[in-house]
Amino acid sequence: MSAANPTTWQSTKIKFASKVMAGGTPQSSVPDYWDGPIPWLTPVDLGKKGSCAIEGSSRTLTHAGVAAAGLYILLPGTIVISTRAPIGSVGLLACEATTNQGCKAIFPDKRKLDSKFAYYFALDAADELKSLGLGTTFIELSTYSLKNLKLELPSPPEQRRIAAYLDEQTAKIDRLMELRRRQMALLKEQRAALIQQAVTRGLNPNAPMKNSGIPWLGDIPEHWDLKRLKYVCKITTGSKDTVDADQDGVYPFFVRSQIIEKIGSYSFDGEAVLTAGDGAGVGKVFHHYVGKFDFHQRVYMLFNFKEILGEFVFHYLKENFYKVALEGGAKSTVDSLRMPVFLNFMMTIPPIDEQKVILDSIKVRCSQNGQLLEAYARQLTLLAEYRVSLIHECVTGQRPVPEPSSSQEANAHAL
Repeated sequence: MSAANPTTWQSTKIKFASKVMAGGTPQSSVPDYWDGPIPWLTPVDLGKKGSCAIEGSSRTLTHAGVAAAGLYILLPGTIVISTRAPIGSVGLLACEATTNQGCKAIFPDKRKLDSKFAYYFALDAADELKSLGLGTTFIELSTYSLKNLKLELPSPPEQRRIAAYLDEQTAKIDRLMELRRRQMALLKEQRAALIQQAVTRGLNPNAPMKNSGIPWLGDIPEHWDLKRLKYVCKITTGSKDTVDADQDGVYPFFVRSQIIEKIGSYSFDGEAVLTAGDGAGVGKVFHHYVGKFDFHQRVYMLFNFKEILGEFVFHYLKENFYKVALEGGAKSTVDSLRMPVFLNFMMTIPPIDEQKVILDSIKVRCSQNGQLLEAYARQLTLLAEYRVSLIHECVTGQRPVPEPSSSQEANAHAL
């Protein structure tokens, strides 16, 4: 274990330990400048990356485009930082590349600054970099501010040791976070499958079954009915547009993707199920219990339920409606749902008492599922916070760092 001793670290500025370079954009109207072999990084590219290494970009330049814009060919080991929209995204080049004017590049002087250490320093400095942004039309970090950013540097060998340790520890954290994300995705799939099974097959695995006559639905319990949606409830659309929303209103206002605003008047006071007729909300379903609300003119509201509980309709549509709304030809355009198909969507109708039992079962199982999801979400938050604090403590000398293995030392010299 190597004891951290920040008193031996040297105070300096980015400009004294590296070369800072700005990017640019060649004329978009000249085809000969584009679609060449040289990656051309933008803040969007930095935001999309899943690891520290940058191996390409969404758009590329030719050598003529690089020359026309007066750009540098950045070498592997260069740190690239987004300096506008947003400020502070960081990546480490694993290939030759250029950047647009929304990024700046730091090419370390190897005698003073290790590339990977500089990358971790830049990650830790993200909030400070954001605070240095200036501008009226848009906020941007200037080359001057980046060059004059202060940093404390241990010796290059110690920088490499710190970087190797952070590589190892952050990789462990990232693997655990990815595991938790996969577990959360699996839990959500299990919850959806549980509800799907309950509202289309019931809770009794030994119940006699019959063919529904609907390919995607398959067999249903023999004693259940099948009816078109229009026969089990009333369906209408709203009368308001998005511009009618009032942030200071007192009632929920359902728009096509979600509830985003409030509204001062209301159209309905009771239990309802809502889905969008077009836009991003097609296939999404909301359930509103008793209470005043209003809804968009392109939102369908289902109410006055007959022989069926509104909450059962909600779960059934939520797990099955996408089969028609998104996959089964219910759209007249890419994002518009035809009302006739919606009205004729087939619903399973268990007896009311059985619906209540099914809903109670869904609540219990979803509650258990939800508790585990919340626990995993908390773990993800804590792991992310620990990752940030670990990097901060190491690059500021607050945490002792062990000697790396020979393989880690080799990785530290790779860039």
